[in-house]
Amino acid sequence: MAGLTAEQRARYDKDGYLVLPALFNRREVNSMANEATRLAQWQVAISLALGAPTPRLDVQRRGDDVVLRKLQPVNDVSPVFARYSRDERLLHPLRDLLGCEPVLMEEKLNYKQVLPGSPDVVTGDDPDESFPFHTDIAYFWLDGYPIETVSSAISIDETTIDNGPIIVVPGSHKRQWPHREGWPPVLADGAVDEADCVPLLAPPGSVFVFHSALVHASSQNHTREPRRIIIFSHYPETHRVEFDKRNRELRRRGRAAEERYEELVYSGAKVPEYRLR
Repeated sequence: MAGLTAEQRARYDKDGYLVLPALFNRREVNSMANEATRLAQWQVAISLALGAPTPRLDVQRRGDDVVLRKLQPVNDVSPVFARYSRDERLLHPLRDLLGCEPVLMEEKLNYKQVLPGSPDVVTGDDPDESFPFHTDIAYFWLDGYPIETVSSAISIDETTIDNGPIIVVPGSHKRQWPHREGWPPVLADGAVDEADCVPLLAPPGSVFVFHSALVHASSQNHTREPRRIIIFSHYPETHRVEFDKRNRELRRRGRAAEERYEELVYSGAKVPEYRLR
């Protein structure tokens, strides 16, 4: 399999990101979309049955709508996404950038999808599903991950200017940025000039590869259709970190909720169903 060209490696070093268009085909994208639907329906159904959102869910309220922002982690409950996280088309470019074997740090499925029926599974008080300007390393370093960590966002739906694309500041990984006080570690108001921002627009199956120190954000989805991306983050094997340190506890809590739900099902209790369509 061909690796990155010298031009692509130079562009990543300069801009802090690459766009690899149509890396996955329509059949593969459809399998990701179907799996994203299955996972969302399952997690919402569990939440309704247990009377509380599952630990994996990030759901916000936007006016009268309830919007699924994120589901994390996913590999331990999805053989489909676990397989794609090991796909050589994804790993080969990462080896070129890291200079060694990439090790999976975390995986998250961003939806920006309105949940029909506005189910009572809201987890936070953000006004919508957008993400403010930030750098991933501001979070990653807390668990001991290195600045060389690279994230790969696979677009499941076409990303357009209207449905909340990732917005980047090219070259921003090469400087320090002011942050707001407190948590979460997002950039200070006014730190980013809108003229420096680039929305990443691409068809389904494309991959956005970006540096952990790259300043990025994403806006609200102004459509009624989902804007789903699966993000895998990898760090270099030369950096020693405790296995699955970032998401291990979240997986444990997620599995505990899922086991309680399974006990209800196996006991014959009537549990609610949920469908996205």
